Amino acid sequence: MKLDRLDGRVALFGPAPQSELAEWGIERLWRRVHAQEWVEPGVVEERLAREIGFDSDLWIVEVEDRQGSPRLDLAD
Repeated sequence: MKLDRLDGRVALFGPAPQSELAEWGIERLWRRVHAQEWVEPGVVEERLAREIGFDSDLWIVEVEDRQGSPRLDLAD
């Protein structure tokens, strides 16, 4: 999922490793795919272009939220 704060900051989330799921008892956990909390949109677009090159059937959900709430179960 791409999360856009509409202020020039975005975050990209992907599935967390399966090993973290058992610990939480949750069906799916998510994590940021970059080290920083927020990045510039170009950083995410480059990453998505690489991912699409690898998996052309990739689904991308983009959410716009000025508070920056991903509304996902996040792995620590």
